[in-house]
Amino acid sequence: MSEEINQLNNNTLFLLSSNELINGQNNTFFEEVRHVANQQLQHALADVSDNNTEGWELFVKDGNLEMYKLEKEIDGIVIDPLKALHCIDGVTAREFIDIFFDPFIKQEWDDTIQSCDIIEQLSLDSVILHQVHRRIWPAATRESLFWSQRLNVTTMMKGQNAFDAWMVCNKSIIRDDIKLSSSSAVRVKFTIAMLCQTILKNNKPIEQLNRNDIQCKIIYIAEVHPGGWVPKIGVRQVYKKEYPKFLRTFSKYVQDKVKNKENSLNEPLLLFINCCIWCCYFFINSLTNQLSNNIGNSLNDKHQIEILKNQIIELKNRLEVMERVISRKNVDNKRENVIPKNNYPKVKFRNELDRQRILVTGGAGFVGSHLVDRLMLEGHEVIALDNFFTGRRRNIERWIGHPNFELVHHDVVNAFYSEVDQIYHLASPASPPHYMYNPVKTLKTNILGTLNMLGLARRVKARILFASSSEIYGDPQVSPQSELYLGYVNTIGPRSCYDEGKRVGESLLMAFHKHENVDIRIARIFNTFGPRMHINDGRVVSNFITQSLQGMSLTIHGDGNQTRSFQYISDLINGLIYLMKSNTTMPVNIGNPEEYSILEFAKIVKKLIGKQMIDDPQKRRPDITRAKELLEWEPKVQMIEGLHKTIEYFKGELEQEKLLNN
Repeated sequence: MSEEINQLNNNTLFLLSSNELINGQNNTFFEEVRHVANQQLQHALADVSDNNTEGWELFVKDGNLEMYKLEKEIDGIVIDPLKALHCIDGVTAREFIDIFFDPFIKQEWDDTIQSCDIIEQLSLDSVILHQVHRRIWPAATRESLFWSQRLNVTTMMKGQNAFDAWMVCNKSIIRDDIKLSSSSAVRVKFTIAMLCQTILKNNKPIEQLNRNDIQCKIIYIAEVHPGGWVPKIGVRQVYKKEYPKFLRTFSKYVQDKVKNKENSLNEPLLLFINCCIWCCYFFINSLTNQLSNNIGNSLNDKHQIEILKNQIIELKNRLEVMERVISRKNVDNKRENVIPKNNYPKVKFRNELDRQRILVTGGAGFVGSHLVDRLMLEGHEVIALDNFFTGRRRNIERWIGHPNFELVHHDVVNAFYSEVDQIYHLASPASPPHYMYNPVKTLKTNILGTLNMLGLARRVKARILFASSSEIYGDPQVSPQSELYLGYVNTIGPRSCYDEGKRVGESLLMAFHKHENVDIRIARIFNTFGPRMHINDGRVVSNFITQSLQGMSLTIHGDGNQTRSFQYISDLINGLIYLMKSNTTMPVNIGNPEEYSILEFAKIVKKLIGKQMIDDPQKRRPDITRAKELLEWEPKVQMIEGLHKTIEYFKGELEQEKLLNN
């Protein structure tokens, strides 16, 4: 085994340098991923010797395809490790690995898969899958549950002609919440790795290379436990037939998939430059340490050391920019041809250094989707994270397929890993019917979800904005409420799951800021209305508009003298963006101080729509002095103007609902 392989365990940083694993290094799951990936890379790189000193037996030889096996049994069950060596023309390593990793197209090329479901997407390169496999005689119906991780291992590959290298590693897991689909099914267990290298066949300048000049070198290794006893002869016959068929079929599928696309060798070029920067970095770092140990303490010596240290910092900054360019270009190339660009709203152009990569949790919800619109139009990259409890796909469907946009179905109570510059943490049910539907889930979203987002912000050094609420003031005894008001709260009332969740969220942000140096922003959001509100939102705006449009009397609790302030959604989005750009870490009220009683508001809605009319807090009105002073922000949209737009939206919603019911 080569020196490079022997040193592999000491170089996990290289293995993880271009994906999210390095940020999850304290997470148990990602520790397992790191260990298995290192182990499988060692196995893949180890030579299959001609004299079979390791016991490998060549059992298939077909052109460029060679397959080897080691006979191995556990308690009479065959689990022969397999290794395949293959080479195909006209495909890059990244293209081959991307298609092998993509769960949405597995059934296109693997006819043994009956269904493939995403259980959890942990990052853009990490996913947990559940597969049901078609029955192949003599085996029973089998299922598999496993994590799949895509890895950039270019810096670990020392092949003379290797331009880049990528790997997918799959390993079975156990989860109590994922049951077998039937009592007769069995669970297959396996560890699989697919390692690919791009080989340049001709020595040409990068810009002159085409698909005829590239080759993909493939190493596939697998160790599979069938989940139960199978006759030895039968299972080995299946292996001999099915594994070569799988690799040939998949290779042909990839070649057909990419043959009409331009090659992406500019991406490996960036990786090559990246490696050069690393080499420079370690050379200068080593030289600096040597100088520090050997030369004197003269002012000139110290000056030379300081110059070298500044060069290190500059190279590290260049490396970070280069890695960001690589990762962003990968996503851009992957989705470039999904939907013609002229079908999207026109977005502002930003260069790589000016463009931010922004995560919006709750990105398909009322507020989140409007924020996504604004950030996309401003030319940023946006990842919208949503579990779709209250969020709706159609709120953000205009951006699906855009190269700057990523939609991830994920619940924030589970950890999420990605490289981002900013986090808008909006995920939480916000209307009473929704947050009181499952109070425990509401608390978990605001507490565990906020902890997970703060952990991500700390790992990637991202600025995080938390969407708190005016609900933390409870039933206030003063009006308007400034940020210094401590509130008058009921910790065990029906609304407390939301109120206390937001209060704990603010406490967590402040603790992470003071003790972990996380860059935080806290927005205390007051009543907001506008298009994309749920018609069954349960709050006064949606209730009054829906009831009026349906010709019903408006429901007013109490005497109607309770007061509210109402801000239009565009004002809120402006406030959130101004706050994110500001330097304040203190909570800031974002709301409209223009105050109306519930009765006054009901009369306005009645007048606008022209139809007949008829344990809330008594007063809820923000003091926005801090927002004016620190953010130079105040609401611009008058309530009447905002209501006109909201009423038109609700008319469309009710018409659509009527059509569906008919």
